Amino acid sequence: TAKTSLIDLKVITNSEISLSGNVGVSTIVRYSAAAIEGGLKDGKINYLPADMVDEQVITTTLFDLRGNAREQNIVKRWHDDKDGLLKFSDAQRITNDPFDFHDRTDHAVILSYKDASLTDAAFGEMQDINYLAYDKFGNVGLETIDTYTTKAADMAGFVDHKKITNDYGDNPVAQRRGNATVSTVTKYNSLTELTANEIDRTVTATTLFNNMGYAVDQTVDTFVVDRVDSRGELLASEKLIHNIDINNRGDAMSQEITSYSTDNGGVLIDTPVTYQLLTNRTFDGDHNISNQMIITYDKKGSLEPLDVQEVRSESGFHRSGVANEQVIATYSDTAKTSLIDLKVITNSEI
Repeated sequence: TAKTSLIDLKVITNSEISLSGNVGVSTIVRYSAAAIEGGLKDGKINYLPADMVDEQVITTTLFDLRGNAREQNIVKRWHDDKDGLLKFSDAQRITNDPFDFHDRTDHAVILSYKDASLTDAAFGEMQDINYLAYDKFGNVGLETIDTYTTKAADMAGFVDHKKITNDYGDNPVAQRRGNATVSTVTKYNSLTELTANEIDRTVTATTLFNNMGYAVDQTVDTFVVDRVDSRGELLASEKLIHNIDINNRGDAMSQEITSYSTDNGGVLIDTPVTYQLLTNRTFDGDHNISNQMIITYDKKGSLEPLDVQEVRSESGFHRSGVANEQVIATYSDTAKTSLIDLKVITNSEI
């Protein structure tokens, strides 16, 4: 209620609005800072162009009778604070099959492009998505995602096939927020779901939720098919994640992550590979971390770190979660007096 911790500020401009209220074009500009006038912060909201994070323009070209978007173009740009210009991040053309009487679709096609023109020359990849099951809250329980480098489903451009299952267990609060008890993502190099075609399988199990339905303790197991000795699927790695100081948006302000590997038989090794303490200082409106410190040890209780990283991702994110630009300073000590290196990473054509 004190309104001291800003998540983000959105300025939304709607245009080409139909008589039925359908918005043809919606432009959403996000800012990282704002000042609200008045002692109770109940007055005008002020913001500066220099604090812009990104801009997203959603153009809907076809609605159904209930106002659901059947065809949409979405173009996202990020603000480069070095030159003050908006730069391309990603663009998509989304086509949804007809929606049922619950306003749910069972199929969608997403075309991704490498620039805002959305022309054939700029085409990047296509995702063919089937929503096979929903729960009572509208959460997807089972879906498949087929990725191609062609605009239509063509095995000449096939990349991979993913099967995603979400089990929401018996925690209705977590389920209402869309947080699964067990989520399994299996990736294949074929449309045929056989172990012989499997690339990997990741199982995320939440063993403890807080009273708001957000994950406190999670185990992430990654399985990979052994293609050398043909021993089938073997456990390759495991991560134990403990989320601390979770806010009412579900963002953990700090985390403990312990990573383990396995032996040649896929049996978990008791000694961890690393133990990490993460301080997540700021998030954007999509839960991406823009300011973070990561201290990495060889195990919990170690006095000296392997390294300490300060990570800044303040130029917006691609919709996949990849930062448009990152600055990473790596130190050898927790006092951050001995710099190992500084990296500036710019990602494009994601």
